[in-house]
Amino acid sequence: MGRKRIYHTPEAKLAANRAKSKRHYDKVKDIINAKRRKQYSKKVTKSKADLLIDLPSKVNNGAKETNSCPEPFDPLATWVEHAKRLARRLHTVTNGPPAIFVDHLCRQFIISNETEPLNTSIEHLGSVLKSVSQCHDKVLQLSGVGPELASVTAIMKDVRMIIGWIDEILCVYLVDKNGVSTMYSDKRFMFQGT
Repeated sequence: MGRKRIYHTPEAKLAANRAKSKRHYDKVKDIINAKRRKQYSKKVTKSKADLLIDLPSKVNNGAKETNSCPEPFDPLATWVEHAKRLARRLHTVTNGPPAIFVDHLCRQFIISNETEPLNTSIEHLGSVLKSVSQCHDKVLQLSGVGPELASVTAIMKDVRMIIGWIDEILCVYLVDKNGVSTMYSDKRFMFQGT
């Protein structure tokens, strides 16, 4: 003989399921709330930093650790990591050493005699410089003078150097239309001295 039927109507079944869900939630609500706090904290820190950072999840013996405290947010590390990403982006744009990149731009300019590639490169590098300058200011504000600031300063110096080299080509072009090919063949540009 089977079990005696307890709930005869659909409303009674729904009420029983709600009661069962409530009992389960009451048992594990601390764990559920800890997960929600952790997710909310990650969401808030991402929006505060205006960056997309993937915070690594803690793993303990193959199982995820259920910690009721959210992971600490380190703004200094965030800004330094953002600067490193910008350096990788710069390396992707230049596709190697900066001097070779500017040399290629100069040869392309001498052949085509169009300033558009140079202006486009300056605009793109200008946006990178603006982002690196923002990182530099934040790192200086958060940690002062130190190794973190030195790494961001080196990135900013590289971007400014490349922009300066391209500006030099454009300035020579403005002064003398044929001066670029003459200076390039005489190796008098700054990027040719590196």
